[in-house]
Amino acid sequence: EVMPEHLDWAETGPVMMTNDGGKTMLALFVGTGQQNQTDRGWRRLAFRAEPAAWWAFMHRYRESGQAIEGPVDYQKAWSVYFDDPWGNRLELTTYDCEAVAKLIKQEP
Repeated sequence: EVMPEHLDWAETGPVMMTNDGGKTMLALFVGTGQQNQTDRGWRRLAFRAEPAAWWAFMHRYRESGQAIEGPVDYQKAWSVYFDDPWGNRLELTTYDCEAVAKLIKQEP
């Protein structure tokens, strides 16, 4: 079912769906056609994390020297974007914005 709390994203962003009350979510994005490309497949995979784990991952990844985009504040979620060793685009998201705000305030 479509998640009512994310209906505002459906106009320009993903349609957020769940079948277990939000514990597991699926985000459907409008994509560009692949025309005659032979390399079909997924374009980005997102993982959900608790705020402390999300924050720790973001900092560890930066400290390792790897390229990471973000954090991006979507008002209802925070995300960071990075590539795995094979070039696949990945996203790590947390939905507890209040906890992230506290972590930001604590940062030197």
